[in-house]
Amino acid sequence: MTLDRKSLAMALLTAILAFASPADAALQANVDRQEVLPGETITLTIRQDDLSSAREPDFRVLEKDFQVLDVRRSQQVQIINGDRSESMDWVVVLLPNDAGVSAIPSLRVGAETTAPIAIRMVALPQGETDSRPELFVEAEIETAEGFVGAEVLYTVRVYDQGKMQSGTLRPPEVPGAEIESSGDSTSSEVILDGQRYNLHEQQFRITPEEPGTLQIAPAILEARMQPKPGANRRRTRGFFNDFFDRASLSGPLRRVASNPITFEVRARPDSTEGWFLPAKLVQLGEVWSAESGDLRLGDALTRTVTLRVLGATSEQLPAFVIPGPTGARQYAEGTRQGTRPTADGTISVREESVSIVPTAAGTLEFPAVEIKWFDIDAEEAKVARLPARSFEILPPIGQAGVPSAPAEAMAKAPIPPNNPLPKTTALALPGRTAAMAIALMLGGISLVTLVLLRLRQRRQSGIRSPRLLRRDVLSACRISDAQGARTAFLKWAEAVMPRTGCNSLIEIGKGLGDEPLSAALRELNQSLSGQDAEPWSGKAMAAAFRSVARTKSAGRPESGSAPLPSLYPSS
Repeated sequence: MTLDRKSLAMALLTAILAFASPADAALQANVDRQEVLPGETITLTIRQDDLSSAREPDFRVLEKDFQVLDVRRSQQVQIINGDRSESMDWVVVLLPNDAGVSAIPSLRVGAETTAPIAIRMVALPQGETDSRPELFVEAEIETAEGFVGAEVLYTVRVYDQGKMQSGTLRPPEVPGAEIESSGDSTSSEVILDGQRYNLHEQQFRITPEEPGTLQIAPAILEARMQPKPGANRRRTRGFFNDFFDRASLSGPLRRVASNPITFEVRARPDSTEGWFLPAKLVQLGEVWSAESGDLRLGDALTRTVTLRVLGATSEQLPAFVIPGPTGARQYAEGTRQGTRPTADGTISVREESVSIVPTAAGTLEFPAVEIKWFDIDAEEAKVARLPARSFEILPPIGQAGVPSAPAEAMAKAPIPPNNPLPKTTALALPGRTAAMAIALMLGGISLVTLVLLRLRQRRQSGIRSPRLLRRDVLSACRISDAQGARTAFLKWAEAVMPRTGCNSLIEIGKGLGDEPLSAALRELNQSLSGQDAEPWSGKAMAAAFRSVARTKSAGRPESGSAPLPSLYPSS
């Protein structure tokens, strides 16, 4: 589909006249194009000049023939020769459902209606009909179904035959789930049906928050195409010639949508207990600062236990306690955690370090460490385990097992913080491929070494983003942990309502102004005070909180967040 200079002028004139109708036409509608290629979108703009009766149009009539991909609202004020006028625009991005769509129907806003707008679905240009189009977008998900809280990888691929000057990819909206980009986009070249394409690939991770059917809308590519051949030739000067020269040189704008995807989300299995950790692979590893038999009474021993998980974020990892032995004093050294995206999924690491000071010579018995998790591939509950271990503590030199004064002083002295992180040892990985094992181990090692400073700064600041605090609330509600839900909710409220200084669930609920959440908070408060005989269920609070949290987070930028970078950043 091409437009010559005269056609472009007529299209602009038509748009100007559509919005310059008589004053008694308080409602107008216009589209950016009336001829549409397969996979392209249409931008419909509805303008209301009478703001006294302005309200959102009823877009449900569009759902029969179109997918409504986006709705935006803007307000304009004009002052011409002292006369002030106001208008409101509703901008709607539509994707036709099939090639038989012929019109955008009338839309009603109060007592006003728009006129229907004819559109024409056109076939692909010659040369694209027998193969693939010159620009298209595909989306796929790694599996057709999954579990609540278990991440699933969603990949968008943009195929371009070199006709695109620049492009920006907008990820889909996924109600009932969180979607985040997973690493940077990659570019390569591929051959499809004998044609060479530039392939731009972006991966996202989707984490479902509730069971049921998840509707993943199409991802949208906004692409600025190359100008038509001959568009840069010299023309006679003049205002309109300059205007159309610049428009031609910039190239036409195309919006191309991917395929929608349906994903089934299964509830947490009844066989699981406690903290629910769905993942592809879970490992426990440990590092000791000394070996058994090398330690004497009065020496300190450092133990670091590392939990590595493939397929979950660090916020989903459970906080675990390293059990201490009898005959020694144990001091917590601190926690380190982080997340790194890989092609196989998110690798998350949590480290717990402790210092152990023996109080008597002899044998120290360290109990086993266990973490329960759910294998989403095998669909069964599993346990990651470090076996119990014995340590021989030698008496001080020249003494036979009698605790010395320095040993007693050492046991009472504070342990210096910030011990250097020991080098991590490799672990066996039964049941997975060697490639996955290597990716997980290398990812965990590099994660610890590369982001240590950043994590230390974040830990020292003590600040967590509202998005992470929101996850804490939903995680506590998911396992019906009443005290955990209260603690996490108060932290979230402090982050999004920093001036309240209130620790009352009831008062915060009133301040948020949402009755379903207020009712859920009252129920939680009653359960914590012992007024309810039945165990507390977090299902109602999760549903109410999820809606309020999204409203509160809208327009509030997250720490470290940034818009999705352009596929073709300008130089």
